[in-house]
Amino acid sequence: MPSLTQSIAALSPTNSVTAFVRAVGGKSVRRAIWEHKYKKVDDLFSGGTSEEKEDQALAIILSAESGDEAAHLVNKLTWDRLDDDLDEPDLDRILGHASRMLERRDFPAIRILRKVFVVDPWSLPGTPIAQLTATASGMLGFARQPLADELFGMRDPLLNGVTITALRGRPTLVTELRVVVDFLRGAGHNPNQLAQLSWELFYTDMIATQLARGEVRVLIQRLPDLVNAELPGIQRNAWFDMLRRWERELVALDELVKVLGSSVQKNDMRRFMDTRRLFMDNFPALTAPPNVLQAAIQAITAAIGGVGATFQDLVAAIRNIADAIGDFTVPSLFGTDSDQLAVNTTNILAGQNVLGLLPTVYKSELVNRLLDGAVEDEEEQAILAVLRTSKERSTADFAQIAAQASWEKLYNAFNGQEYDDLEAMFTLR
Repeated sequence: MPSLTQSIAALSPTNSVTAFVRAVGGKSVRRAIWEHKYKKVDDLFSGGTSEEKEDQALAIILSAESGDEAAHLVNKLTWDRLDDDLDEPDLDRILGHASRMLERRDFPAIRILRKVFVVDPWSLPGTPIAQLTATASGMLGFARQPLADELFGMRDPLLNGVTITALRGRPTLVTELRVVVDFLRGAGHNPNQLAQLSWELFYTDMIATQLARGEVRVLIQRLPDLVNAELPGIQRNAWFDMLRRWERELVALDELVKVLGSSVQKNDMRRFMDTRRLFMDNFPALTAPPNVLQAAIQAITAAIGGVGATFQDLVAAIRNIADAIGDFTVPSLFGTDSDQLAVNTTNILAGQNVLGLLPTVYKSELVNRLLDGAVEDEEEQAILAVLRTSKERSTADFAQIAAQASWEKLYNAFNGQEYDDLEAMFTLR
C-alpha cells in the first residue's frame, strides 16, 4: 500500500510535498488527495471513454487506501456514472475493494493491532503466539496503560466488529488481539476489566464463527463452561453475557432453519436452542459457592436425560447431544428449492427483524436464488430487503453481498422504482 508521501508524489506534478500542500490551500492533505483522484477520474470519463482510460480510472479508484476514501470516490463520481463509463465486472471489483477498505475502517481491532505490531494486521494470522507476545512486550511502558484504557473503553465496538467480521466469513484477528489484551492484563494494567474483555472476545468469536459455518456442535460442547467450578467466575460470566448479547444472531439462524430446514434439522436446531436456554436459566451467580454449582449441574443433567450427577457426567451427556446434531450449511438447507421459497424466507425473516443478522453466506444465497429465473416485483423487493438490512448493520457486508451477486445480474433484473431504490443503495457511508 503506498504511503501518504508516495501518494502525494504520484499526484503532484512537482513531486514535492511542500508544493502539493501549498496547492491544496485549506484542505487536509488526505482530502486533497481524494479530490485530486476524483478530478483525474472525472477527466478520464469526460468525452468518450476508451478501454485504456477505463483501466486508468479503475486503477485510481482501486487505489483508495481507506473506507472513507473509497466511499468518497464512489459517492462523488456516483454509481450511475460509474455504471455508464465502466464495465460491469469493474464495478464488482470496486465493490469488493470498498468492502475490504470499509472493513478496515469499521473494525477497530485492525487499528489496535497496527499500533502494537507496526505491520499490516492481515499478515499476523499464523504467527506463533510466543512471537506475538514477545513483540507486544516490547511496548514502551508509558504507552501501556493508555492502551489498556482504550481497549476496555472500546469494548462494544470491538465485540461488534468481531461479530460482523466473523459472520461475513472473514478472519477476526481475535487470537492476535487477545495476545495484546492478555499481555497488558498480565502486566497489571486493568487486570479485571481486560480479563473480562479477553474472554468476551473469545466467546464472541466462537459464536459468530460457528454460525457463519452453519454449525452449533462446538457451542453445545462449550455450554458446560457455564457451570464448571474449575473455571474462573469471570470466564463463566463472560460466556453467559455473550450468549445473551448475541441471542438475536442465534435466533436468526433458528428462524431460517424453521423455514428451510428438514424435520431433522428443525429438531436439531430446537434441541440446541432449548439446551442453551436450560443452561442459561440455571446459570449460578458469579460468586456462587460450590454447592450451588453442583445443584445447577444436577438440574441440567436430569433435564437432558443424562445419567449421574457430576460435572463429568454432564459433559458426557452434552457430548452425546452434540454428536447427534447435524450442520445447517447452505447446501443442506437450501437444496434445490425455488426462488418463491426464497421470497417467502426473506419476507418472514424481515418481518421478524432478523434478516440482516444472518451470516453473509445465507444472505448471498437468498439473493442468488431470487435472481435465478424470472425476477418480478416481489423478487426485487426481497433482494432490496436483504441489501437494505445488511447495509443498516455494515456497509462492508452490503458491498460484499452486492459484489458476490454481481452488478450485471442486479442491473438486468431490476426496473422501474425498484431499480431507482437499488441504485440509491450504492451511496456508501
